Amino acid sequence: MNYLYLSPHPDDAVLSCGGLIHRQRCAGDSVAVLTLCAGQPDYSRLSPMALQLHAQWGNTPDLVGARRTEDQRVLTSLGAAAFYGHTPDALYRRVGDEIAYPDSSSLFSAPHPQELNSLPPLWRQQVEGLGFPREQVTVIAPLAVSKHVDHQLARALVLLLIQGGWQVWFYEDFHRAQWSSEAVQTARAWFGPVTWQSRTVLIDVEVKITAIRGYTTQVPALFGSDPRMAEHVKRYTADAACAVDWVERVRRALAGTGGRRERLWRALLGYHAHAERIWTWA
Repeated sequence: MNYLYLSPHPDDAVLSCGGLIHRQRCAGDSVAVLTLCAGQPDYSRLSPMALQLHAQWGNTPDLVGARRTEDQRVLTSLGAAAFYGHTPDALYRRVGDEIAYPDSSSLFSAPHPQELNSLPPLWRQQVEGLGFPREQVTVIAPLAVSKHVDHQLARALVLLLIQGGWQVWFYEDFHRAQWSSEAVQTARAWFGPVTWQSRTVLIDVEVKITAIRGYTTQVPALFGSDPRMAEHVKRYTADAACAVDWVERVRRALAGTGGRRERLWRALLGYHAHAERIWTWA
């Protein structure tokens, strides 16, 4: 096993690294994805926020089961192994008898102290329980750019893995990172005064778009429509490609990122290259 991706939810690893996963498999590397928050909730005790989101996601009777099924299908198409933890999504969790995260504000704030103490060690046991020799595996985990509590808890898990001798790289949580050029820098700053290095890898963007399209419960809620999803993916990965492709670098210098000039450039010339970027400490 060469690469183990940590995905807080079904879809996070592919949204952020679907192109890299495909490239690694094409190179003959072994890839696995461990989804940390894939446990079954008690559907009879959903919070008002959970009910609202379920409505946006199509009110599938067993939504978590449906998300796992579509994730397994997508990962199989990419040639990656899929593993699932038993922790429910933060959307469903309770501490005692109280809803842990009752609204959007709490879902994107600091994790509950009790969960911060209990979940990262539990997840570390799950990672180690997979049986992959740590000296042969690179873990690729979220930077928690999104500030979603499950991403923050996954980031806390990573610190435990690093202390245990695992080699770790970090991915940019795509759906949030695309909205702010400063979000990745802010997420990196959470780790304190460390020196970062990045690796930018050219990808086949059409493979990534096709993979994301497989998350039928999520694409409408995340992007609004399939064409908008494709455009978001192409734009963000083209901006990442500026680090390794001179044509996209010239485009950014001439047209910038966002705004009318870039839209005109894309309408006339389209895209030249696409890439994904991961980070580690030097």
